Amino acid sequence: MTSPLAEVSKLLLRYVPEVLAQSMLRRARAAASTSDDPHRVYDELRTSVRLFVEPGSQQALLMELEQITGKRPETTRERIIVASEMDVSRARLRARELSQQLGGGAFGAQRASTAVSELARNIVMYAGKGQIEIIARHRVPPVLSVRASDQGPGIVDTDAVLSGAYKSKTGLGRGLFGVKRLASKFTLQSSPAGTIVEADIPL
Repeated sequence: MTSPLAEVSKLLLRYVPEVLAQSMLRRARAAASTSDDPHRVYDELRTSVRLFVEPGSQQALLMELEQITGKRPETTRERIIVASEMDVSRARLRARELSQQLGGGAFGAQRASTAVSELARNIVMYAGKGQIEIIARHRVPPVLSVRASDQGPGIVDTDAVLSGAYKSKTGLGRGLFGVKRLASKFTLQSSPAGTIVEADIPL
């Protein structure tokens, strides 16, 4: 019976030259703490696929890799309580880490960490305390979803914020509008009882 990693090696040869296929698999196994675990190797291979495989072939290759290594969970969720600048930094770092685990490139990871940082900082500045939920969606292409919620005083003019027309002295409008521009999907709900922002960041 052929091992999953041997099947992965054969699959890579259909998409890239042998030398590159061997290099990709070797790097993935070295980066995975347990090099014989196909799931860990798959996580590491996603980045190499995005770097070295033609864009038009990436989706097909990743789908075949998933079939070989076994079905992965659709989502990974992580909640972070935000009440200080230290929490903002922790949320930003975790967003970057999850983006990289999904196989996102440097630019995508930067977008995600920036969006999470802005949303977390808004919570600290305007509500005092709240929660950031980061949802890593194992799709092709991958998406990092963010849900920021608080029980602060709310935002008076959400339409002006979403249009980019509103800017407070402390930069509230600019930050939220910036997150909206980074996102493929963005929603904002606000009332005197609190605010919920949801954003999908493509990687």
